[in-house]
Amino acid sequence: MTPTDSAPPESPAPPAAADVELEPFRGRGRLEPFWGPLLRYAGHLLRDPGRAQDAVQDTFARALRLGEGEAPRDFRAWLFTVCRHRCFDVLRKERRMTLLAPSPRNLEHAAAAHANQAGPADTAEANDTFAAIRRHLAALPANQQDVVRLRFQGEMTYRQIADATGHSVSHVGVLLHTAIKTLRSQLTDC
Repeated sequence: MTPTDSAPPESPAPPAAADVELEPFRGRGRLEPFWGPLLRYAGHLLRDPGRAQDAVQDTFARALRLGEGEAPRDFRAWLFTVCRHRCFDVLRKERRMTLLAPSPRNLEHAAAAHANQAGPADTAEANDTFAAIRRHLAALPANQQDVVRLRFQGEMTYRQIADATGHSVSHVGVLLHTAIKTLRSQLTDC
C-alpha cells in the first residue's frame, strides 16, 4: 500500500455560510415561490395591485443584489421585512398612512371552491364568511392586522414576524393572541 492509498481523500472546502443560505435563492426563478405571498402582503398594505407589484419587484431586485457575506439569517423573513419597509416607504411618500384594508375578493378561496365543485349555496356562505373575516380584520389596530397577515398569509413563524416588524417574539404572540381572540368573539356574535 502506498502512502497516497492510506490517506483519506481530500474533501473540498465547505462553502461559506452566506453561500449556503443564499444558494437556493440565487437567480430569478428561485425567488418566484415568494412572489404570491409577498404580492398578497404588499397588496393588503398598499391597497393597489400596481404599487404592490412594484414593491415586490423592488424587494426581489434588492435580494438579487445581495453580495457575498450579506446573506440574511432567515431569507423568508428578510424578504417580508424588505417588502414591508418598501410598502411603508411608498405610503410615506404619498403622505397617507392608512389602515390595512380588506381585499375586494378572495380569489384563492373562489378557485378552491370551484375546484371542490361546491354548490352555489356553499360558495355563497363561504364568501360571506370570508367577507366578515376581512371586515373584522380591517377593524383591528394596524399592528394586530400586520401580525395576523404575516402569520396566516405569509405563513411566517413568530420569530420571522418579530424580525420583520421589529417587535419582540413575545409581543408578536400577544398581538396575535389578542387579534385572534377579538376576531373569534366578533365572528361568534354574527
